[in-house]
Amino acid sequence: MSSISLKVAIVWSAILLLLALARVHFRVVTTNVAYNLGKLKGEESNLLEQRSVLQAEFAKISNKKNLQTLSGSQDIAIGPKNNPPAQKRTTQH
Repeated sequence: MSSISLKVAIVWSAILLLLALARVHFRVVTTNVAYNLGKLKGEESNLLEQRSVLQAEFAKISNKKNLQTLSGSQDIAIGPKNNPPAQKRTTQH
């Protein structure tokens, strides 16, 4: 083999080695991203379940009858119907 063909072979071997290493690197990165994505999906599922439970609890305790029971009185003010009207502000010129 001539020295030129040996140099070309070494260059091509180096290029192929770098491509193989790049492929391995990207597979590792892709695997890590997929693992993290799966972990985040699990967290999302847990958070959605917690939100559902908390919404059910809130609906239960914010029910007018339950609020009256918790307060111990029947004349509890709930909602905008029983709120006093806001005072109007007068502006001076």
